Formats: sequence, C-alpha cells, structure tokens
Amino acid sequence: MYKISKINKRNQRIRCKIYRKLKANKDEKEYCQLLATEKLIKESKVETRLTKEIVEQFVNDVNCLEVDFSEYKTIEDDAAECLSNFPGAIMLGVETLSDLAAESLSKHKGEKAIVSDTLFFHSLTELSEKAINSLTKHRGLEMDGYWDERSDQYAKMDLLRWQLRNPELVLTEEIALEYIEDDSINLSEYKAINEAAAVILGAVPHGVNLGGIESMTESVAKALANPKVHRPYDAELYCHNVYALSDHAIDCLCRFNGGLCLGITDISEEAAKSLSNHKGGSLWLGRLHQISDRVAEILADYDAYGSHGGLHLEALTEISEKAAKSFMKIDEKVSFKEPETIKKRIGLREIYLEGLTKISDGAAKSFSRIEQESKRIDQEESIKELETLKKKIEEKIKSSRA
Repeated sequence: MYKISKINKRNQRIRCKIYRKLKANKDEKEYCQLLATEKLIKESKVETRLTKEIVEQFVNDVNCLEVDFSEYKTIEDDAAECLSNFPGAIMLGVETLSDLAAESLSKHKGEKAIVSDTLFFHSLTELSEKAINSLTKHRGLEMDGYWDERSDQYAKMDLLRWQLRNPELVLTEEIALEYIEDDSINLSEYKAINEAAAVILGAVPHGVNLGGIESMTESVAKALANPKVHRPYDAELYCHNVYALSDHAIDCLCRFNGGLCLGITDISEEAAKSLSNHKGGSLWLGRLHQISDRVAEILADYDAYGSHGGLHLEALTEISEKAAKSFMKIDEKVSFKEPETIKKRIGLREIYLEGLTKISDGAAKSFSRIEQESKRIDQEESIKELETLKKKIEEKIKSSRA
C-alpha cells in the first residue's frame, strides 16, 4: 500500500473507513484507483501551491471518492472554485485562504463521499472574518489545529455555526426579553448566546442559569457580568457547560458581583489571577481535574470568607504538598504559637477538595496540621468569649447590689 506522508490521524481514520468499505464490497478496481490518485497527488507536486490544473485531474475522475492535498500550503482562487465541485471528501493542508477561495469552498457538497461531506483543514494559521463567515456555511467543516478552543476567535466561529445550522438553539435578544417577562423560561436549553441577549440578561439582578451554553465570546462574557448592576448576596451566574474560555473572557466574568460557576477544564496563570480576585461570592471550578503548583498558589489568594462563599475544586483528584501549603496559606515563617496570625491567614477559608483520591504524605500533614490548629483557635476563642461573658455577668451583679 502506498503511504502518504504528513497526514494527521483523522485523515488516516477516514481513509481506513473508505478502504474497509471498498474491500467489503470486493471492488478491487475502485480500491486501486483510490491508491493511484493519492500517489498521483504527491508525484504531481512541483511546488507548494495548489493550482487549477492539479485539481482538475481529480474533479473529473468519477471514481475518485476523496482527495488529500495535505502537502500544498496555498491554493489559488480558481483552484478553490474548481475544487468546490468535487463530489467527495476534501482534505487540505493550506496555511492561508483568501476570502474568495473560502467562499468557493463553502459551496462544496461532497454528495458522493462515502464517509461524509467533509471539508477538512489541518494547517490553517490565518483567516479573515469574512472567510470565517463563508466557511461556517459548510456543514462538514472540520478545522482541527487552527484555533485554541480558549481563543475568542474559536468562540465566535462556534456561535456562527449554531446560528447557521441550528438557529433555534441560539439564545437571542427576543428570547432574553421573553425571559424578563417570564423567568420560568428554561434558558439552559440553548447552546449558544449572542451579545444582544447577553446585554439584556446581564441586567438581571439575581443572575441567570446558562447551563446549556457550550462556548462564549469575550463580548458576551463582558455583557453578562455587568458589574454596574446591584445584585443580592445570593446572585449566581451558571456557565458550567462552557469548557473553554479565553483569559480575557474569564477576566470579564470575574467582575460579576455574585457566585460564579464555570466549567473550564484548563486554566492559565493569567486566568487564575483574575479568578483569585473575584469578590462576588462562591467560585465553582468543579471541572478542573488538575492544576499546577503555581496556579494553586495564585488561587489561594481567593478570599472565600470575604466573598461569602467558597472555592469549589471538587474535581481535583490529586494535589501536591506545595499546592496544599498554598491553599492553606502555610508559611514556614508563621509560628503556630500565634493564633491571631494563623486565623488571619487560614482560619476562615472555605476550599472544597472532596474529590481528592491521592495525596502526598507532606500534603496530608499540611491539611491535618491546619485542621488541628483551626480547632485549637476555635477552642481558645470560645474560652475567651466565656470569660468575657462571665465578667459582664459579674459586673451586672455588682451594680445591682450597689
């Protein structure tokens, strides 16, 4: 079998499905034809630009089920227009794409593709907003490796996809206005939200449950947070199905004056700094399965007590000794003989780590040490309160006798 270099795993999986189907049908002719077209693609490559002449060799071949142009880094506009007429799956390795080429490729149907009408890009590094708007019209679009899921550009494209393919699942301005009139409407049924709707919902004092939203642009995050709104102490904003957010989007959400529930599964140091400054209430990060020692150190600055809530990290299954010390604010210079100092630094913190299944001896000692010290401080405070109360009673007795 001829082996094509530099193709990603998805391409290989698609190709294997095609091969298996052809073999199952005992269609040796089509099977050999597919291998021959792949070989021809590589041998016909003189440069890294995909031209109309190269594309025409395959578009006009009725036996060609899919084409892989992974080794071409650019594509001419007329080549893209020609390729849009190809009836099978298309795989491209281009790094850039003009607006005109994007518009042409968005019209690709892939009606004869065995696997799907896939239009697959795996090396794109640059696209204009116009090109993005065009490509999202393609129902079989795949763009692995182009955007970091935490980028705002990824969130914008995801919103466009929902608007084009399933507009009924997009939370719009009209739906948001209906919710203002009737808050029994279940907003968690929607998968995407636009900025106009976010502006309206951001003005709801008690916050909203957006548990169905899967991605969020920075402008939407900013509108939902709306720090100018006076909120009750139990206000909460639920976005626990958004697994990826840009650092700036997280920073915007942290300005929400209430409890904040995020479904992010990864966190940068920059995002951790924003989260540690959140002052509105409980901070739920229940889908973070692991964090670095540095992130733990930053999150430890979160003032759970001052925010009338806690820091929820129930998904963490393992924690290092250094992270444990950070969370408990243990400093080697702090003496446990100074109750007031200890209380100020660690005595009233609420950090939820119920998901831990593995912990180092050092971390265990840190938690045990802090628990014992907190109990001792509570006992000392109780004794002091009793002594104060006793003095007040004695003073009242003396004054009554006088």
